[in-house]
Amino acid sequence: QEHTMALILLALLSILGAANADTDFEFVMQFSGGCSPLGANSDYCSAKGNSQTISTSIDSKDGVHFGVQPSLGSYATWELVETAYPNGTVSEIGNFSFGTHLSRDHTIFYTSFGAAGRVVPFDDTTISFTMNARVTGGTGAFTGAVGVVSYSGRGAPDFSDYVAYVTIVSDQGDRAKRAL
Repeated sequence: QEHTMALILLALLSILGAANADTDFEFVMQFSGGCSPLGANSDYCSAKGNSQTISTSIDSKDGVHFGVQPSLGSYATWELVETAYPNGTVSEIGNFSFGTHLSRDHTIFYTSFGAAGRVVPFDDTTISFTMNARVTGGTGAFTGAVGVVSYSGRGAPDFSDYVAYVTIVSDQGDRAKRAL
């Protein structure tokens, strides 16, 4: 009976190990940054997201509580070039780099699904924006990555200052290569 239990435990551990061999990258980060004009309708934007813990809790008294707390660790950078269109839509290409201040060896590249972004005035001093994009590849831990980048945020009407919440869901490794 002990032998049977050991075999069952070994089988379960093997299944868990196989399931984790093609780990999905799924995470949300808060980034803060700004943009500067490149031309009449395009901007270069850069932002930074420190290591952080994001929490959401729901209760019957207050509804929803949300928080972002800094964590000990490194940071990610986000760079993009966006093109704005007269109808309020935006297209872009960009990347997220992860590592330390000395070495940023892990990068996710993305491009928008056409003019998939929207920029909407919230009031006279704030705009809100959203984007959906396709992960087109990566380096380091993200080599072979495929997936989706989504974000929404708010900032100054000229994008000189903004905060965005970025969600990245990406497969990597053999499964990602088979999907290409």
